[in-house]
Formats: sequence, structure tokens, C-alpha cells
Amino acid sequence: MSPEEAYWIWLAQVQGLSHKRIEELLERFGSPQEVYRAGWERWASVVGVQLADRMRALRAQEAAEDLARTARDKGCQLITRAHPAYPETLRRMPDGPYLLYAQGDLSLLERTAVAVVGSRSVTQYGRRAAAYFGAGLAAAGVCVVSGLARGVDSIAQQAALDAGGKVIAVLGTGLDRCYPPENQELQGRIAREGLLLSEHGFGAWAKPWHFPVRNRLLAGLSRAVLVVEAGENSGSLITAGYAVDYDRELFAVPGSIFSPSSRGCNQLLRFSARPALELADLLAALDLPAVRQASGAQPRLPEGLSGEEQALCAQLRGEDLSFDELVECTGLSPGKLNSLLTMLEMQGIIVKTPGRIYGLNGSFK
Repeated sequence: MSPEEAYWIWLAQVQGLSHKRIEELLERFGSPQEVYRAGWERWASVVGVQLADRMRALRAQEAAEDLARTARDKGCQLITRAHPAYPETLRRMPDGPYLLYAQGDLSLLERTAVAVVGSRSVTQYGRRAAAYFGAGLAAAGVCVVSGLARGVDSIAQQAALDAGGKVIAVLGTGLDRCYPPENQELQGRIAREGLLLSEHGFGAWAKPWHFPVRNRLLAGLSRAVLVVEAGENSGSLITAGYAVDYDRELFAVPGSIFSPSSRGCNQLLRFSARPALELADLLAALDLPAVRQASGAQPRLPEGLSGEEQALCAQLRGEDLSFDELVECTGLSPGKLNSLLTMLEMQGIIVKTPGRIYGLNGSFK
């Protein structure tokens, strides 16, 4: 840790010292080291007595060494603006972070990256699209950036890892916490095979305001942002807004005009986004060559399925179908079809949605 890094770490740790306040201090005094040397009276003239007291209470070198020791003990690293791995994409942001907590492969910060985001309450269509683009980008050598949220984020990240690719997950918690808790295994895998990042200190739990702030980093780290599925009030639309602000390429996957889950994407397409109809759309915007993997390898169904069950799954691989449509296209009697669907649903291979619409579980599409 260099002396310059120590001063950045000290400044970033002062409780209540906002990005705006830090910028005011840097504008007045020039660098974190010069801020530290300025002393209490000059701090107070900029940020007030209370914050000046907090700045004085922290000794720069001691605060930095204590945090660096904690990070090492947890297998993590501290990335300041003085660190050689600090990404240029974040440095050019008007509100780039002063301190990042990292766990994993820092070289991924130099990779071409695309943020893949979308709804937590994802439909089967959204699951399939997230897996398709996650795996496809990985096959093209693109790092998939996302937020480890339920739904689109984690599906895209899982698909990218399964395809042998790399991912960066930006957390809304400290690196030693997991939210949502069911992603504990995925978070561990990303720490081993990809990169975890957070602006929040160790022990920090998820707070509602963490996620909009986190979303700016998803856009900032990436050359393009892809919104796979989003309702009218989806948090992924915040990420899309940052993409526009930071002059990133913005793509959205079109959806049904009748689906509430696609209203946000369709609105983006109306006003600012380009349609993502296939992987080649994104690769062309990034000046990358097309890859054969565009449609993704079809996941294997569990062994032991009967011929009729396999044929039924094949019908559902292309699209979700109603019970009546399945009767027509399979030629099965309603009783036989109902029996097969029930068994496949009990095994978690297919899912049923309202209106007796059936589709393959996203894991098998």
C-alpha cells in the first residue's frame, strides 16, 4: 500500500463524508494527502465542525493499515484511485468511487465488459433470454457485469460461468455478506472464478439506497448495458439511465406488448435503447467478431425420461404453450398429456403459469 493509497482509504472511511463533500475538499486542497495536511480548522471551513471532528478522529496511516489488514484476513483487496488496477472507465465517471473492496481476479477490470440486468421477478421468456445472452457474451470473451440480484442478474452470471466465461458482480452489501441469501453459492463461485466488487465496508448489510448507487457502477464498468426484462418500475431502468448519462451503448430485449414484465424494455426501445434481437447485435456494437455459440448449447434433460416425455420437452424448448396447443401439436389425449405434464412438473423440468401455460424450466432451455 503506497502512502497515496493510505490517504485515499482514510478519506473514504470518514463516516458521513459524502462524494460531494470529498470533491469539495479535493477541489480546495488538491489531493488526499494535502487534505490531510490542511488540518481541522481548514476542514471545518469546508465541511463543517462535525465532519471535521470525524476526520481528525481517524489517523490516516492507522486507519488504512487496520482496514488493509482486515481485507487481507478476508481474502480481499482494497482498490483506491491510486491503485494500478483502478479502472479507467470509473475514473472518467463524474461520481466514480474513491475506494472499492475487491475479491477475485483484478485483471477482469481490463476486459471488455457488458452489464446484463433485468427484473428480479423474471418470466420464463426472461430466463431464457438472460441465459442466452450471458452464455453468448462469455463465448465471445466478453466479461458479464451484473449485480448478483435475483432473476436476470444471477441467471446471466450463472450462464456465463457455465459457458467458461468471466463475470464481475457488484454487491449492494459488504463482500462478507450475501444478498439475496440464496445466492451464497453463486457469490462464492464468482469470488473463485470471477471478481466481486463493493463500495461498502465489511459487515455492511443491504440497504434500499445501496442498490441505485450500485447500479451506476454496473454502467460505469461496462461498454454496453443490456436490459433483458424490466417492468415499468424496475431498478434496472436506473442502470439504463446511467448508461445514457455515461454515454454507454444501451440495448433492450423486446417483449410482448401485453406483458407487464416487458413494459420497461419496450419503453426503453421507444426512446433510447437499441433492440437486442440476437447476440450479434451486441458484438457488432462492440466491434467484436460473431461467434458460433450464439444460440447456446442446449442443456441436457435429466436421464431416465421416456420417449413421450422427451418429445413433450422438445415441443416446449422453442416456446411456452397452452394445454390445448400441446394437445394439438403432440397428438396426445388430454388425459395422457395431463399425466405427463404433472410428472414433469413434479420433477422441476417444466413450469406452469396462469392460464395453463407450460414451459421448460429455464435451466433446461
